[in-house]
Amino acid sequence: VSLHQLNYQLANLLEIPIVINNERVANELHDWDVHYKYFDLMSSILNDTYGIKIEKKISDYPNYTITKKTP
Repeated sequence: VSLHQLNYQLANLLEIPIVINNERVANELHDWDVHYKYFDLMSSILNDTYGIKIEKKISDYPNYTITKKTP
């Protein structure tokens, strides 16, 4: 799967937004092996195995709420 697909699953599991800065890497396909429950472990695995550096930080991003209109 691509990093975009992994990103979507991680964001749902961790319940936090995830932003990818490198679109070229985000579209490449891999067989990922990531431990998501412990952030430090996940960070070291992604850096050591895939060369992906991640960090937690607070920033502003657009938040959209989609609702279905009732007839």
